[in-house]
Amino acid sequence: MPIDVAKVQAICFDIDGTLSETDDLFVDRLARILLPIKLVFFKFDTKKAARRIIMGMESPGNWIYSIPDRLGIDDEIASLTNKICYRMNHKLKFIVGKHIEELVRNISQKYPLAIVTVRGEWETNIFLESAGLRKYFTIIVHGTTCEHTKPYPDPLIFAAEQFHLRPDQLLMVGDTTVDIESAKRAGAQSIGVLSGFGEERELRRSGADLILEATAEMSTLFNINPEELG
Repeated sequence: MPIDVAKVQAICFDIDGTLSETDDLFVDRLARILLPIKLVFFKFDTKKAARRIIMGMESPGNWIYSIPDRLGIDDEIASLTNKICYRMNHKLKFIVGKHIEELVRNISQKYPLAIVTVRGEWETNIFLESAGLRKYFTIIVHGTTCEHTKPYPDPLIFAAEQFHLRPDQLLMVGDTTVDIESAKRAGAQSIGVLSGFGEERELRRSGADLILEATAEMSTLFNINPEELG
C-alpha cells in the first residue's frame, strides 16, 4: 500500500537503524568475536554470519525489551540506564546514516519532525547533539516519555497531541516491527527501512505501508532533489 503523502502533516523518526547505523556497529563487534571460527573454517564469512545473527535476534530482542514495560518497571530500568550512560557517555558511539543530515535538514523545511525512540533521554540527547540533528526536531519522545513505549501506540498519540494533529496525520519511519506496529495501532502511516535491524518480510507482515532500502530514499517520496543530499 503506497503512502498517502497528501495526508502527512508531520514525520516521526526512530533512531537506531533509521538515523543511526547502530546495526553496523553491532555487526562489526560480533564479527570480531566470531573471528576464531575462521581459523578452522577458512571460507567462513564472519560479517555475513554476524549480520544474520543480529537480524535473527530482532524479534526476540524486541519481546525481551518489552518485558519491563509490561511489568511496569521500565521507568526504573531507564533511570538506571541513564545513570550508566551519564558516567560512560564518552564511550557511546553513534554513526549517522549516509545522507541523513541532508535529508532531515531538507525535509524539516516541509514538515515538523519528531524523534520517537525506545532509547532513554540521555542517550537520545547524546545522539542528536553529536550528530548535529537536534535543531531539526520539534518534539522528542524517548523511552519513558509515555506510560508505554513502542510497540504500544502511546508515543505516536503523544506526538500527535504535541503537534495538534490526529495520529493518522503522522508518518512513522523506522527499521523494526515495533516501529510499524506502534504506527498501525495509533492509526498512522509507516515506512519500514532495511538499513537497520528489521527484515523485509517482518516489516511487511507488521503492516508497513512502504519499504525502502535506506532512510535517505525518502527524498524521492517527498520530491527532494537528490543533489541536495550531496
